[in-house]
Amino acid sequence: MTGIVVVCEARADFHSVAALLDRQIASIDWIGTNVDSFREYLGQSGNKFVTWGEVRELASQRNFRPQRGFNLGPDYVAAQRALWVSREIAERAHVTVLSRDSDKQLNRRGGLSGAATLASRDQTVLVALAQPKIEAWWLAAIPENLANAEHRAELRTELGSDPLHSPHDIDASRPGAKRNIKQVWERISPDLGAGPDYLSVSSMEEIQTRGKHTGLPEFVAEVHSKLLPLFGQTPR
Repeated sequence: MTGIVVVCEARADFHSVAALLDRQIASIDWIGTNVDSFREYLGQSGNKFVTWGEVRELASQRNFRPQRGFNLGPDYVAAQRALWVSREIAERAHVTVLSRDSDKQLNRRGGLSGAATLASRDQTVLVALAQPKIEAWWLAAIPENLANAEHRAELRTELGSDPLHSPHDIDASRPGAKRNIKQVWERISPDLGAGPDYLSVSSMEEIQTRGKHTGLPEFVAEVHSKLLPLFGQTPR
């Protein structure tokens, strides 16, 4: 059984990351629908994940001291804490996934990846950096026939692009702004909580094509190159 700790911002982020992990693990011939027998999600507070807030609190309580002095961008220190906490909370943690929204700070990848180089030799680290937010992955995954056609047409005019094909461009953070991706998602999706489900069932080729600038293809590539070999799958 492979133990996986997902460090993320909220429950929806965990379910989105887990949807992508599970469908890739299930693609291995001898695993298929028996994913639950091969991987286990480990977390805190009765959950199957750990939040970044919990990481900070636990690291502070246990006097963890991260390395400093490197200019590797945002999240370098936070990611060190996350890797340390994942080892502390579960001896069975073989894999740690660092899930973040970029919030237009693409240099966050440098901080997350830089911290990953400090991981112990038996700890596999994956970076799931959504650009600009996890909703971009959902917009890349929602089946086109389920998207609200009327609102999609309106948004094409308002944004100057199709929100299902250029979700990375919807990057305003101010509530009420026409490029606020959370509000775009609310207008497009008939089911606001279905984003992780779309990531589970939609064509991976289409998701990665529509989301090619959202950080999703990079995460899927890391899953193939770093995670699947733990189950005996040769990287393609």
